[in-house]
Amino acid sequence: MKSEKKTNWEIQYSLESKDPYGFYLFGEMLPHLYPQAKIHFIPSNANIFKTSSQQQKSVYVVLAGAVAFSEQEMRQLDDWMYEGNDVVIIADEWDSALVQALPVKVLNAHHALDADTADHTIDKVYTLKADGQRAAYQSKRMYYNIFPGFLQTDTAQKQLTEIAWDDKGNVCAAVMRIGDGKMVVATNFLTCSNYFLLQGNNREFLSDIFSYTSKDAKNVYFMVAPQKRTSRSDWSVLWEHKATRAAIILSFIGLLIYVLFGLKRKQKSIPEIAPLTNDAASFAATIASLYYNKHNNRNLAQKMIQHFLEHVRTSYQLNTNVLDEAFVEKLSLRSGVALAATEYLFTQIRQVQSDSTEINDAFLHSLYRNIQQFYKK
Repeated sequence: MKSEKKTNWEIQYSLESKDPYGFYLFGEMLPHLYPQAKIHFIPSNANIFKTSSQQQKSVYVVLAGAVAFSEQEMRQLDDWMYEGNDVVIIADEWDSALVQALPVKVLNAHHALDADTADHTIDKVYTLKADGQRAAYQSKRMYYNIFPGFLQTDTAQKQLTEIAWDDKGNVCAAVMRIGDGKMVVATNFLTCSNYFLLQGNNREFLSDIFSYTSKDAKNVYFMVAPQKRTSRSDWSVLWEHKATRAAIILSFIGLLIYVLFGLKRKQKSIPEIAPLTNDAASFAATIASLYYNKHNNRNLAQKMIQHFLEHVRTSYQLNTNVLDEAFVEKLSLRSGVALAATEYLFTQIRQVQSDSTEINDAFLHSLYRNIQQFYKK
Protein backbone atom coordinates (compact mmCIF):
# COMPACT_ATOMS: atom_id res chain seq x y z
CA MET A 1 0.00 0.00 0.00
CA LYS A 2 1.38 3.39 -1.02
CA SER A 3 2.07 5.70 1.94
CA GLU A 4 0.54 9.16 1.88
CA LYS A 5 3.02 11.90 1.01
CA LYS A 6 3.85 14.07 4.01
CA THR A 7 3.14 17.81 3.63
CA ASN A 8 6.24 19.99 3.61
CA TRP A 9 5.58 22.98 5.86
CA GLU A 10 9.02 24.56 5.38
CA ILE A 11 9.24 27.92 3.57
CA GLN A 12 10.11 27.33 -0.10
CA TYR A 13 11.48 30.40 -1.90
CA SER A 14 10.29 29.25 -5.29
CA LEU A 15 7.50 30.12 -7.74
CA GLU A 16 7.37 26.44 -8.74
CA SER A 17 6.69 25.16 -5.23
CA LYS A 18 3.08 24.12 -4.55
CA ASP A 19 3.85 23.39 -0.89
CA PRO A 20 1.85 25.49 1.62
CA TYR A 21 4.65 28.01 2.10
CA GLY A 22 5.80 28.09 -1.52
CA PHE A 23 4.87 30.89 -3.93
CA TYR A 24 3.34 29.11 -6.94
CA LEU A 25 -0.02 30.91 -6.72
CA PHE A 26 1.64 34.31 -6.46
CA GLY A 27 3.57 33.59 -9.65
CA GLU A 28 0.28 32.68 -11.34
CA MET A 29 -1.25 35.98 -10.18
CA LEU A 30 1.43 38.25 -11.67
CA PRO A 31 0.17 38.17 -15.31
CA HIS A 32 -3.32 39.06 -14.03
CA LEU A 33 -2.01 41.91 -11.89
CA TYR A 34 -0.15 43.34 -14.91
CA PRO A 35 -2.00 42.16 -18.05
CA GLN A 36 -0.05 44.44 -20.43
CA ALA A 37 3.42 43.67 -19.07
CA LYS A 38 6.17 41.25 -19.95
CA ILE A 39 7.22 39.39 -16.78
CA HIS A 40 10.99 39.06 -16.25
CA PHE A 41 12.08 36.60 -13.53
CA ILE A 42 15.49 37.76 -12.31
CA PRO A 43 18.13 36.45 -9.85
CA SER A 44 18.46 37.94 -6.37
CA ASN A 45 21.61 39.94 -7.17
CA ALA A 46 20.47 41.33 -10.54
CA ASN A 47 20.71 45.08 -11.20
CA ILE A 48 17.76 45.86 -13.47
CA PHE A 49 18.54 49.58 -13.60
CA LYS A 50 21.35 48.99 -16.14
CA THR A 51 19.19 47.05 -18.62
CA SER A 52 15.57 48.21 -18.28
CA SER A 53 14.15 50.44 -20.99
CA GLN A 54 13.75 54.03 -19.81
CA GLN A 55 11.05 54.63 -22.43
CA GLN A 56 8.69 51.95 -21.06
CA LYS A 57 6.99 52.13 -17.67
CA SER A 58 8.21 49.30 -15.43
CA VAL A 59 7.59 47.76 -12.00
CA TYR A 60 10.30 46.14 -9.84
CA VAL A 61 8.94 43.52 -7.39
CA VAL A 62 11.11 42.08 -4.60
CA LEU A 63 9.76 39.19 -2.48
CA ALA A 64 12.34 38.06 0.07
CA GLY A 65 12.94 37.06 3.65
CA ALA A 66 15.57 39.81 3.89
CA VAL A 67 16.40 42.70 1.58
CA ALA A 68 19.52 44.87 1.13
CA PHE A 69 20.68 47.40 -1.48
CA SER A 70 24.17 48.77 -2.10
CA GLU A 71 24.69 52.54 -1.92
CA GLN A 72 24.93 52.70 -5.73
CA GLU A 73 21.73 50.65 -6.15
CA MET A 74 19.86 52.98 -3.79
CA ARG A 75 20.83 56.02 -5.88
CA GLN A 76 19.80 54.17 -9.06
CA LEU A 77 16.53 53.09 -7.41
CA ASP A 78 15.79 56.68 -6.45
CA ASP A 79 16.44 57.97 -10.00
CA TRP A 80 14.43 55.08 -11.48
CA MET A 81 11.33 56.01 -9.49
CA TYR A 82 11.71 59.72 -10.25
CA GLU A 83 11.40 58.77 -13.93
CA GLY A 84 7.93 57.28 -13.25
CA ASN A 85 8.62 53.62 -12.49
CA ASP A 86 7.25 51.73 -9.46
CA VAL A 87 8.82 49.46 -6.84
CA VAL A 88 7.18 46.87 -4.56
CA ILE A 89 9.26 45.40 -1.70
CA ILE A 90 7.71 42.69 0.48
CA ALA A 91 10.17 41.44 3.09
CA ASP A 92 10.53 40.71 6.80
CA GLU A 93 14.11 41.88 7.45
CA TRP A 94 15.32 45.21 6.02
CA ASP A 95 18.88 46.46 5.71
CA SER A 96 19.49 49.41 8.05
CA ALA A 97 20.87 51.62 5.24
CA LEU A 98 17.66 51.08 3.23
CA VAL A 99 15.42 51.86 6.21
CA GLN A 100 17.36 55.07 6.98
CA ALA A 101 16.65 56.29 3.44
CA LEU A 102 12.89 55.79 3.90
CA PRO A 103 10.38 57.46 6.28
CA VAL A 104 9.59 54.08 7.91
CA LYS A 105 11.02 51.75 10.53
CA VAL A 106 10.57 47.97 10.35
CA LEU A 107 9.90 46.04 13.56
CA ASN A 108 10.15 42.23 13.37
CA ALA A 109 9.35 39.15 15.36
CA HIS A 110 10.04 35.49 14.51
CA HIS A 111 7.82 33.67 12.01
CA ALA A 112 8.05 30.21 13.58
CA LEU A 113 5.56 29.27 16.30
CA ASP A 114 6.58 27.48 19.49
CA ALA A 115 4.09 24.65 19.01
CA ASP A 116 4.57 21.80 16.52
CA THR A 117 1.10 22.32 15.06
CA ALA A 118 -1.33 25.14 14.46
CA ASP A 119 -2.23 27.26 17.46
CA HIS A 120 -5.65 28.00 15.88
CA THR A 121 -5.16 31.77 16.19
CA ILE A 122 -7.07 33.70 13.51
CA ASP A 123 -5.01 36.64 12.24
CA LYS A 124 -6.96 39.48 10.66
CA VAL A 125 -5.67 42.16 8.31
CA TYR A 126 -7.35 45.20 6.78
CA THR A 127 -6.51 47.11 3.60
CA LEU A 128 -7.22 50.48 2.05
CA LYS A 129 -7.59 50.05 -1.71
CA ALA A 130 -6.35 52.61 -4.22
CA ASP A 131 -9.98 53.54 -4.97
CA GLY A 132 -10.57 54.39 -1.29
CA GLN A 133 -12.58 51.25 -0.35
CA ARG A 134 -11.64 49.16 2.69
CA ALA A 135 -11.50 45.36 2.92
CA ALA A 136 -10.84 42.71 5.60
CA TYR A 137 -9.08 39.35 5.34
CA GLN A 138 -8.11 36.59 7.77
CA SER A 139 -5.82 33.58 8.08
CA LYS A 140 -5.50 30.68 10.55
CA ARG A 141 -1.96 30.11 11.85
CA MET A 142 -0.24 26.86 10.86
CA TYR A 143 3.39 26.43 11.97
CA TYR A 144 4.12 30.10 11.19
CA ASN A 145 2.83 33.48 12.25
CA ILE A 146 1.87 35.21 8.99
CA PHE A 147 2.04 38.70 10.54
CA PRO A 148 5.05 38.86 12.91
CA GLY A 149 6.35 42.28 11.86
CA PHE A 150 5.01 45.74 11.20
CA LEU A 151 6.04 49.26 10.15
CA GLN A 152 6.44 52.46 12.13
CA THR A 153 5.66 55.33 9.77
CA ASP A 154 6.40 59.04 9.90
CA THR A 155 2.88 60.47 9.58
CA ALA A 156 4.33 63.96 8.98
CA GLN A 157 5.50 62.81 5.54
CA LYS A 158 2.73 63.96 3.21
CA GLN A 159 3.92 61.66 0.38
CA LEU A 160 3.37 58.51 2.53
CA THR A 161 0.04 56.62 2.90
CA GLU A 162 -0.65 53.65 5.18
CA ILE A 163 -2.54 50.93 3.23
CA ALA A 164 -2.71 47.79 5.46
CA TRP A 165 -3.10 47.09 9.21
CA ASP A 166 -3.40 44.05 11.47
CA ASP A 167 -6.21 43.71 14.03
CA LYS A 168 -4.07 45.56 16.62
CA GLY A 169 -3.73 48.58 14.37
CA ASN A 170 -0.10 47.90 13.48
CA VAL A 171 0.81 49.06 9.96
CA CYS A 172 1.67 46.17 7.61
CA ALA A 173 2.09 48.09 4.34
CA ALA A 174 2.51 51.66 3.10
CA VAL A 175 2.96 53.46 -0.21
CA MET A 176 5.04 56.57 -0.83
CA ARG A 177 5.38 58.78 -3.90
CA ILE A 178 8.92 59.45 -5.08
CA GLY A 179 9.07 61.77 -8.08
CA ASP A 180 6.68 60.43 -10.73
CA GLY A 181 6.87 56.87 -9.35
CA LYS A 182 5.72 55.00 -6.25
CA MET A 183 7.26 52.63 -3.74
CA VAL A 184 5.08 50.09 -1.94
CA VAL A 185 6.71 48.61 1.18
CA ALA A 186 5.21 45.72 3.11
CA THR A 187 6.32 43.34 5.85
CA ASN A 188 5.18 39.73 6.24
CA PHE A 189 6.15 38.12 2.92
CA LEU A 190 4.20 34.94 3.81
CA THR A 191 1.04 36.80 2.72
CA CYS A 192 2.24 35.81 -0.78
CA SER A 193 2.42 32.10 0.13
CA ASN A 194 0.08 29.41 -1.22
CA TYR A 195 -1.29 28.76 2.28
CA PHE A 196 -2.41 32.36 2.82
CA LEU A 197 -3.77 32.87 -0.70
CA LEU A 198 -5.89 29.69 -0.58
CA GLN A 199 -7.86 30.91 2.44
CA GLY A 200 -11.12 32.73 1.69
CA ASN A 201 -10.70 35.65 -0.70
CA ASN A 202 -7.13 36.41 0.40
CA ARG A 203 -5.94 36.73 -3.19
CA GLU A 204 -7.72 40.08 -3.14
CA PHE A 205 -5.35 41.17 -0.35
CA LEU A 206 -2.42 41.15 -2.81
CA SER A 207 -4.57 42.79 -5.47
CA ASP A 208 -5.25 45.62 -3.00
CA ILE A 209 -1.53 46.08 -2.25
CA PHE A 210 -0.53 46.03 -5.93
CA SER A 211 -3.41 48.34 -6.93
CA TYR A 212 -1.17 51.31 -6.02
CA THR A 213 1.25 50.51 -8.85
CA SER A 214 0.73 51.27 -12.56
CA LYS A 215 -1.49 48.77 -14.36
CA ASP A 216 -0.20 49.97 -17.75
CA ALA A 217 3.38 48.86 -17.00
CA LYS A 218 5.14 47.23 -19.95
CA ASN A 219 7.78 45.38 -17.91
CA VAL A 220 7.67 43.68 -14.52
CA TYR A 221 11.01 42.60 -13.02
CA PHE A 222 10.34 40.03 -10.30
CA MET A 223 12.60 38.16 -7.88
CA VAL A 224 11.91 35.76 -4.99
CA ALA A 225 14.69 34.58 -2.68
CA PRO A 226 15.59 34.09 0.99
CA GLN A 227 17.65 37.28 0.65
CA LYS A 228 17.81 40.06 -1.93
CA ARG A 229 21.58 40.50 -2.28
CA THR A 230 23.40 43.57 -3.51
CA SER A 231 24.53 43.45 -7.13
CA ARG A 232 28.21 42.71 -7.68
CA SER A 233 30.69 44.02 -10.21
CA ASP A 234 32.98 41.77 -12.26
CA TRP A 235 35.87 42.70 -9.94
CA SER A 236 34.01 41.56 -6.84
CA VAL A 237 33.29 38.17 -8.46
CA LEU A 238 37.04 37.72 -9.10
CA TRP A 239 37.81 38.80 -5.53
CA GLU A 240 35.57 36.06 -4.12
CA HIS A 241 37.93 33.28 -5.25
CA LYS A 242 41.05 32.68 -3.16
CA ALA A 243 43.38 31.90 -6.10
CA THR A 244 42.47 34.97 -8.17
CA ARG A 245 42.51 37.17 -5.07
CA ALA A 246 46.06 36.03 -4.25
CA ALA A 247 47.19 36.54 -7.86
CA ILE A 248 45.81 40.09 -7.93
CA ILE A 249 47.49 40.99 -4.62
CA LEU A 250 50.86 39.58 -5.73
CA SER A 251 50.61 41.45 -9.04
CA PHE A 252 50.01 44.76 -7.27
CA ILE A 253 52.88 44.13 -4.82
CA GLY A 254 55.23 43.30 -7.72
CA LEU A 255 54.20 46.43 -9.61
CA LEU A 256 54.69 48.58 -6.50
CA ILE A 257 58.21 47.19 -5.90
CA TYR A 258 59.13 47.79 -9.55
CA VAL A 259 57.94 51.40 -9.43
CA LEU A 260 59.71 52.13 -6.13
CA PHE A 261 63.08 50.74 -7.29
CA GLY A 262 62.70 52.50 -10.64
CA LEU A 263 62.15 55.83 -8.91
CA LYS A 264 65.17 55.27 -6.66
CA ARG A 265 67.47 54.78 -9.68
CA LYS A 266 66.14 57.58 -11.89
CA GLN A 267 64.72 60.22 -9.58
CA LYS A 268 66.43 63.61 -9.69
CA SER A 269 66.43 66.21 -6.97
CA ILE A 270 63.07 67.87 -6.65
CA PRO A 271 63.06 71.63 -6.19
CA GLU A 272 61.17 73.00 -3.22
CA ILE A 273 57.66 74.09 -4.10
CA ALA A 274 56.00 76.95 -2.34
CA PRO A 275 53.03 75.82 -0.21
CA LEU A 276 49.59 76.34 -1.65
CA THR A 277 47.46 79.11 -0.30
CA ASN A 278 44.53 78.20 1.91
CA ASP A 279 41.55 78.71 -0.42
CA ALA A 280 39.09 78.14 2.44
CA ALA A 281 40.74 80.93 4.44
CA SER A 282 40.75 83.20 1.38
CA PHE A 283 37.05 82.55 0.85
CA ALA A 284 36.32 83.34 4.51
CA ALA A 285 38.37 86.55 4.26
CA THR A 286 36.45 87.60 1.14
CA ILE A 287 33.11 86.99 2.88
CA ALA A 288 34.23 88.93 5.94
CA SER A 289 35.42 91.82 3.78
CA LEU A 290 32.09 92.00 1.95
CA TYR A 291 30.13 92.26 5.16
CA TYR A 292 32.29 94.34 7.47
CA ASN A 293 33.83 96.72 4.96
CA LYS A 294 30.95 97.33 2.55
CA HIS A 295 27.93 95.78 4.34
CA ASN A 296 26.84 94.45 0.92
CA ASN A 297 24.13 92.00 2.02
CA ARG A 298 22.97 91.10 -1.50
CA ASN A 299 26.48 90.25 -2.70
CA LEU A 300 27.06 88.21 0.44
CA ALA A 301 23.78 86.29 -0.01
CA GLN A 302 24.68 85.51 -3.63
CA LYS A 303 28.11 84.22 -2.55
CA MET A 304 26.50 82.01 0.14
CA ILE A 305 24.02 80.59 -2.39
CA GLN A 306 26.75 79.95 -4.96
CA HIS A 307 28.84 78.10 -2.36
CA PHE A 308 25.78 76.10 -1.15
CA LEU A 309 24.76 74.97 -4.67
CA GLU A 310 28.30 73.75 -5.28
CA HIS A 311 27.98 71.73 -2.04
CA VAL A 312 24.68 70.22 -3.31
CA ARG A 313 26.28 69.21 -6.62
CA THR A 314 29.30 67.52 -5.03
CA SER A 315 27.66 65.97 -1.94
CA TYR A 316 24.30 64.83 -3.33
CA GLN A 317 25.13 64.48 -7.07
CA LEU A 318 22.21 66.69 -8.10
CA ASN A 319 22.01 69.02 -11.11
CA THR A 320 21.27 72.56 -9.90
CA ASN A 321 20.38 74.09 -13.27
CA VAL A 322 16.63 73.83 -12.59
CA LEU A 323 15.54 74.44 -8.99
CA ASP A 324 11.95 73.22 -9.39
CA GLU A 325 9.64 71.28 -7.04
CA ALA A 326 10.99 67.89 -8.17
CA PHE A 327 14.54 69.05 -7.40
CA VAL A 328 13.52 70.25 -3.92
CA GLU A 329 11.80 66.90 -3.13
CA LYS A 330 14.85 64.97 -4.32
CA LEU A 331 17.26 67.09 -2.26
CA SER A 332 15.07 66.68 0.85
CA LEU A 333 15.02 62.89 0.41
CA ARG A 334 18.78 62.57 -0.12
CA SER A 335 19.86 65.03 2.57
CA GLY A 336 17.39 64.03 5.28
CA VAL A 337 16.33 67.65 5.82
CA ALA A 338 12.56 68.06 6.18
CA LEU A 339 10.71 68.90 2.97
CA ALA A 340 9.11 72.03 4.47
CA ALA A 341 12.52 73.40 5.55
CA THR A 342 14.00 72.65 2.12
CA GLU A 343 11.11 74.36 0.33
CA TYR A 344 11.46 77.47 2.55
CA LEU A 345 15.22 77.71 1.86
CA PHE A 346 14.68 77.60 -1.91
CA THR A 347 11.95 80.24 -1.62
CA GLN A 348 14.61 82.50 -0.08
CA ILE A 349 17.13 81.56 -2.79
CA ARG A 350 14.64 82.46 -5.54
CA GLN A 351 13.94 85.82 -3.84
CA VAL A 352 17.67 86.62 -3.88
CA GLN A 353 18.16 85.46 -7.47
CA SER A 354 15.14 87.43 -8.73
CA ASP A 355 15.99 90.53 -6.66
CA SER A 356 12.40 90.54 -5.35
CA THR A 357 13.01 91.28 -1.67
CA GLU A 358 15.07 93.53 0.57
CA ILE A 359 18.02 91.62 2.00
CA ASN A 360 18.42 93.04 5.47
CA ASP A 361 20.49 91.57 8.32
CA ALA A 362 17.56 89.46 9.60
CA PHE A 363 16.95 87.91 6.16
CA LEU A 364 20.69 87.23 5.73
CA HIS A 365 20.91 85.55 9.13
CA SER A 366 17.84 83.38 8.37
CA LEU A 367 19.33 82.36 5.00
CA TYR A 368 22.60 81.41 6.72
CA ARG A 369 20.84 79.27 9.37
CA ASN A 370 18.74 77.44 6.78
CA ILE A 371 21.78 76.66 4.62
CA GLN A 372 23.74 75.37 7.62
CA GLN A 373 21.20 72.54 8.08
CA PHE A 374 22.62 70.85 4.96
CA TYR A 375 26.26 71.15 6.08
CA LYS A 376 25.45 69.43 9.42
CA LYS A 377 23.89 66.35 7.77
